[in-house]
Amino acid sequence: MDPFELLLYNSTIGSCNQHLEATNFLHLENVVVANLNGIEITKDVLDSLIKGARKLTVLTIQCNALISETPTFPEYSNLKKLTIESFKFLMKIDRSIGKLRWLTDLSFEHCRSIEKLPKQIGELQNLQCLCLSRCVRLIELPASVLKIKSLTELDVSVTKIMKLPDTIGELSNLSSLSVIGTPIVEMPSTMSKFRQLQTLHMDHCHEIQELPKLPISLTTLWLSSYSLQTVPNLSYLTNIVELLLSDGYEDTWGVIDGCGNIDT
Repeated sequence: MDPFELLLYNSTIGSCNQHLEATNFLHLENVVVANLNGIEITKDVLDSLIKGARKLTVLTIQCNALISETPTFPEYSNLKKLTIESFKFLMKIDRSIGKLRWLTDLSFEHCRSIEKLPKQIGELQNLQCLCLSRCVRLIELPASVLKIKSLTELDVSVTKIMKLPDTIGELSNLSSLSVIGTPIVEMPSTMSKFRQLQTLHMDHCHEIQELPKLPISLTTLWLSSYSLQTVPNLSYLTNIVELLLSDGYEDTWGVIDGCGNIDT
């Protein structure tokens, strides 16, 4: 049988309170792409899908209130893109995630119960994009993230992360960094070491008072903060094409999650 794509979704979704239920994903060994939007599954069913679908390269699951920890990922997995979004009670990411050696794109967006990541995240040596947006209980990044030299995009917006590692400049290929809506007080002094960073989003970062020297590679810079004391001298950023600077007092914002709910 040829590889195929599995798309299951609940077209009636207006919130995460309405779900279809899935109990069996047997005989899906030829699935390459699986998109389960609003399909309520248990951890056991997700385990069977990941272990049985050996050709699976893209897995997207949105809106789940049954799963509190990710499955055990097998070493033979061919996953390249894994998106787990709006898992209400997901608290634990299994350390076996480090076995996903082909993974290039990893997202745990809007998983409100995640407080920390396993250090095995640092073993994802092909990872390019890491999205942790709206993981509102996440308080820090593991130091092992700095081992992912392939990383080009990092999004920790709307988390409780108060500080980025001082050695974040070691992520030499990073081109996009978003810390929108975090309680970060200051950015690392090593920011200027980035050579590829083009996009830096710091809007709604209301604890930031001043900026360190930024990389001259920047083309997009957003910054809004109640605490900003002076207008920073950015004359050295000669590559900037998009610039937003604000004291933040006129900001109003809301974000619609994958289940149709609005965060403000």
